[in-house]
Amino acid sequence: MHLFVLCLGKDREDSFVLLKTIPEDPLIRLPTDVIPIHYELHLKIYLPYKNGIDYVDRNFTFDGNLRLHLLCRQTTNVLLLHSKSLEIDYDKATIWMGGGTIRLEGPRIIGWKELAGRNDLLEMRLDRALLPGRNYILELGYKAKIGKNSQEGGLYQSHYLNGANGENRYIAATQMQPLDARKMLPCFDEPSFKAEFSISVQHPDGTVALSNAPIEHTRNVERGWTLSLFEKTPKMATYLLALVISDFQYREASYNKIKIRVWSQTSKLDYTSHALEVSVRSLKYFEDYFGIKYPLKKLDIFGVPALRVAAMENWGLIICRQQNLFYIEGVQARRDKQFVTDVLAHEIAHMARFKYLKNNFKIQWFGDLVTMEWWDDLWLNEGFATIMGMKAADYAENSTSRTSQLFYEHTVKAFRFDQVAHQAHALSYKISSVREVARRFDRITYLKAAAVLRMVEHTVGENILGKVFDLFFEIINLKMPVLMILLDAVETNGKSRVFSIVNFSLSEFMDSWTYQTGFPLIQLIALNSTAVIASQVQFFYLQEPSSNPSSWKVPLFINGNTTNNGSEDVLILERDSVILPRYQIVDPKAHGYYRIQYDPETYENIICTLLTNITFIDLASRARLLEDAFTIARTGLISFELAFRMSEYLVEEKEYLPLLVFNNHLQHLLLLLRNHNKSYLIRSFILEMLETQFHRLFSPHFINNADISEEFAMVQLCQWNYPPCIGHSLREFSRVRSACRDRKMSDQKCNKIPPELRGPVYSTAIRHGNIDDFDFLWSKYLIEEYDSERGRILSGLVGTTDIKLVELSLNRFIENIRNTTLIGFNPEDFYAFLLKFVRSPILNDVVDSMKRNFRMFANKIPNTLLMKVILTFITKWMNSESDLAELKEFEIEHKKELSELRLLDYLHEQITEIRANEDFVDKYAQTIISYLEKRKDERNLEKQKINKCQPLIN
Repeated sequence: MHLFVLCLGKDREDSFVLLKTIPEDPLIRLPTDVIPIHYELHLKIYLPYKNGIDYVDRNFTFDGNLRLHLLCRQTTNVLLLHSKSLEIDYDKATIWMGGGTIRLEGPRIIGWKELAGRNDLLEMRLDRALLPGRNYILELGYKAKIGKNSQEGGLYQSHYLNGANGENRYIAATQMQPLDARKMLPCFDEPSFKAEFSISVQHPDGTVALSNAPIEHTRNVERGWTLSLFEKTPKMATYLLALVISDFQYREASYNKIKIRVWSQTSKLDYTSHALEVSVRSLKYFEDYFGIKYPLKKLDIFGVPALRVAAMENWGLIICRQQNLFYIEGVQARRDKQFVTDVLAHEIAHMARFKYLKNNFKIQWFGDLVTMEWWDDLWLNEGFATIMGMKAADYAENSTSRTSQLFYEHTVKAFRFDQVAHQAHALSYKISSVREVARRFDRITYLKAAAVLRMVEHTVGENILGKVFDLFFEIINLKMPVLMILLDAVETNGKSRVFSIVNFSLSEFMDSWTYQTGFPLIQLIALNSTAVIASQVQFFYLQEPSSNPSSWKVPLFINGNTTNNGSEDVLILERDSVILPRYQIVDPKAHGYYRIQYDPETYENIICTLLTNITFIDLASRARLLEDAFTIARTGLISFELAFRMSEYLVEEKEYLPLLVFNNHLQHLLLLLRNHNKSYLIRSFILEMLETQFHRLFSPHFINNADISEEFAMVQLCQWNYPPCIGHSLREFSRVRSACRDRKMSDQKCNKIPPELRGPVYSTAIRHGNIDDFDFLWSKYLIEEYDSERGRILSGLVGTTDIKLVELSLNRFIENIRNTTLIGFNPEDFYAFLLKFVRSPILNDVVDSMKRNFRMFANKIPNTLLMKVILTFITKWMNSESDLAELKEFEIEHKKELSELRLLDYLHEQITEIRANEDFVDKYAQTIISYLEKRKDERNLEKQKINKCQPLIN
């Protein structure tokens, strides 16, 4: 590999002293006195990918030879770059002066220092200074190990079972983002240091090498080895560098002379048809949307068995978990198909961007990959890809379904983190430690970013938002005053309703949402019979609204009417209050990133409208009303009685989204109040609201049209022992046990249960079945090849009411993790598995079992992330002083394990939420139960009120 560096700086002796005195934790950014121009990297990969290949002590290692072309920008006699876990041959490392065919001997390296605890810096001291404006070449060789699993990042190993003979085969793949390119090569591992890459790879015969650029040519170089040389890449950041070595095959399509290939193990290649089609249609969508052609010659999409993220948008080589590429009609549910679409559309969206040229707004593809300078602005990168990915996904599936889901998928899911004080953070803030880089990849960065950008889009208009994106990306490396000037330029050119507002500043508007923590609660107070006063306070649901003087530039959307076709006006709420029309829904399409508290009379009008004319209120707004009501009730600002009364209309609701929001809140209430002797009243209320959904399940259209809402309804109704649901599940499971005795559960010839309904059928059958049913399902789990079906089987197994069988399934699952050495396993997958126990009828016993067996788990899986999942499950629903006392005893008993796993601080953080749970139970448990008790006696009275109630007005 060649790395070109430009050096512009002064002598680095002072910096040397600083390096010796700084604490271990603070983040050290690389200086800019030397920059990379071009990496020339040659790798030899010792991958024993199949039986019969053995490199003895070199198995799962690699050799690297690097030529790093550098440009000096400031005089310096110290060269700093990143290196981690690389065994560098320091004696043979040299620096040459000049970047062309003529090279002169450069400064000698007289000292090396690996600053492992300080952002993995590799420090080289030179006998004389590098001079500004001159090119240099650093040449060095090194060895390293291929990582054991996907959690390690860099170049790591993964494995799969060959469908032809059941042989365990290995592949090597990369995951560089955010800070792991340094594990494959010494480099300037920060996003601002962009350079070209020329890669060549020597790999075992029978394997194929893939990288960002197309292959220039391949040839046999020695017995058993193939050499693949790749074309030079455009300038790009190290976190986008990618490499894969495998024996996989591909399916190919062509779009506008661009080769699009989806790679998979041969036995599952047929399952990638949908992924290939989505990729082609997404490229077409972005080309049409932006009006500019995709600039690369190829796009490879590789399905790796294990990846620590869902997918990664490497330039020209998207790598994703293989389960996110597969869709098999009749085996997987429709939501699985949607997820494949969403993942690929999101990653391809990363390869599109806006560019600002000569004061004219023009849209282009990423091109030279001008990315963020540092991880502070990751939110914009991911937020843009998320909302553009959703648009492309709907286009790819010829659907509009995601439009109504955006409020829940982005806003509500972001709220769950952003409304908790110790979890919330601003979208953009200064990163001061290495650990904070990894923590930046969270739900707020991804989901809040998308929700805020969606709100901005609706505020200024889609065309204007394009200009905003353009400017953000173009000046991302500039200081804030320049950003403000450029945003003001957008206002000057804008033809949007919002720019007619007096003193509206787009830069100030964006600042208020980018640099402040949390979000506002909009409170409406009746002024008179025709108007309300709207004001804002900061909202955290574990405490009362803040009197914090900070405020947002809040776009309040209002209609002349609240019908689906009503046009909207926008008012900007700042520190001062604004006056709005009364008896209307604010933000009727739920575009705003804020919660809304109405005045009492308007709440009554809303309840009346929901009960008498559901569709008068938009679908997303119906979900928003329930979401806000139950959340705000937790602060005491409105009553839970009001939230329950608002839910009564759900017996007539035919859409999934409001039911999902309702169920999430009721399930949470039930978990917190599960030890109350009348908690069954909450279960009864859930059943009553969802019962009509079950009848819809078995209408004539249902047999071949199960969807997400049907799956949801059946899960909930069976969970709470709804007799028709239990009877149906037991009959279906009995048929499957007989028909699939010698087959896999994914075999459509024997398993006729719609994929969407298999999970609840299995779970109900196990809950009401016997040990033979459990053993049957476990035996099917062991032989099942499809991840989606394995997940449904696990959902069934955790339904047992026998704690011994719960412990058996948990232990077997953990043994499965150990046997794969965590390859193919992910903490989020593990958490998803544990969350299945939330529906267990013996949840308290499950939690007690996990506490008893914590030491055993820690010994079997000494992995901080996975053990954090178990600890979260143990503490999540604690809600009393006795729970806190037990937690203290737990800490004393397991202090050694908690310390070794670095989980003591995390355990202490949970105390805040436990006390909040305790406070909630003390304040609201009896109120909720009392309302549900009296509700039965007042049903007839409520019906009389409905006939006389006043709905919202047009």
